[in-house]
Formats: sequence, C-alpha cells, structure tokens
Amino acid sequence: MSMATSARYYPHNEASLTPYLNEIPKVANLLGGKPDDWRVQEVGDGNLNLVFIVRGPSNGIVVKQALPYVRLVGESWPLPLSRAHFEQLALREQAQHAPGLVPEIYHYDEALALIAMELLEPHIIMRKGMIQGIEYPQFAEHITDFMARSLFFSSDLALSAAEKKPVWRFFAVIPPCAKSPRIWFLQNLICWLRITAGPVRNWMLMHRQFAPIVR
Repeated sequence: MSMATSARYYPHNEASLTPYLNEIPKVANLLGGKPDDWRVQEVGDGNLNLVFIVRGPSNGIVVKQALPYVRLVGESWPLPLSRAHFEQLALREQAQHAPGLVPEIYHYDEALALIAMELLEPHIIMRKGMIQGIEYPQFAEHITDFMARSLFFSSDLALSAAEKKPVWRFFAVIPPCAKSPRIWFLQNLICWLRITAGPVRNWMLMHRQFAPIVR
C-alpha cells in the first residue's frame, strides 16, 4: 500500500459523488432508483475527513473520504491517505468477531481513499446524546462485547502464528518471520526477570525449564 497520493486521487464534493457512486453497481442497487433521486449531503464536522450522507429511495449510505492533510489546518499539515486503507481493514476484521457492532463496508476505493459504509439511523453522535441527557442502557454491554471479542479473537491468545499473519496487514512493516513476536516477547521477559528480584524469580530458578532464562 503506497503512502503517497495516487495520481487518480481527487476530493469529492456533493456534485461529483453521485455520478461516481452510480458506477458502482452494489452501491447503486442499494440506494435504489436513479441518480437523480439521490440526495447527497456533506456532514463532516471533524478535523480530518470528508463525510457524506447519501440517501436514495431504498436505503442510505455514508461515504467517508480521507484528505491528504488536516482539514482543520489545511495543506500545510499533510497526512497519509493510507489511514483509510487501515480503517477499512480494521472494520472488516472487527465485523468478523463482533457482528452487528460495526458498520458494514459496501465499497472501498484505495486510489481515492474512500469508504462507502452502512448508514446507522436513527443514531446520533453519542457525545451529543449524553449532553442532552439521553440514557443508553445497552451501551455497557455492547462496548464490552465489542472490545472483548475484537481484541481477544485477533490476539495471540486466540490465534497461532500462522493464523495471525493476515492480521499483520494492519501494520505498514510486516515482521519478517513468524518467530519475531516470540523473540520480542522473550527478550522483554528476560530483561524484566533479570531486573526483578523476588518470589517469581526464585520460583523460576527452582524449576529447571526456566532456570536458564533468569540466570
């Protein structure tokens, strides 16, 4: 994945997005009707991305496009477009482990750093809801389920080294071999044990299989 801006890249606006989406059959079918029936609204109020809500006769979607700079500041503060690539990878991975708790991805365009995803309605930004005094009785259950399932099932506790290799695609630099995480962990463990004196170190010295590590 190149970190540089693609020659095909350009930022969308409300006028340009409709003909672009019409060329994507899955998205066009999901929205329903004809492009003239679609309504596009730019709703991004954040610091980084363009965010559009597109509504058609059948459904609505959200389109999120990364900008190559901090939106709040301008082009003097550049940012890599690759963040959109890793975001859609993370959402797809999380959806496998916590279905129903992340928006579905309908389309990703790497050159444009653009993601088309499920529109969650009648959801609002939770911060605004909390300011209004709205109670969210299922929030604790949903957020803990999401965190527990997405973190555990993508970790070394659930995956073998071979199974975890695809997860490494989230990182720009992939470790050269499956042994790298074990070596890194073992080196840090040895360092900690050599510095730390006490019951743990004494217990390990008493067991032959651990003694070479702490000596």
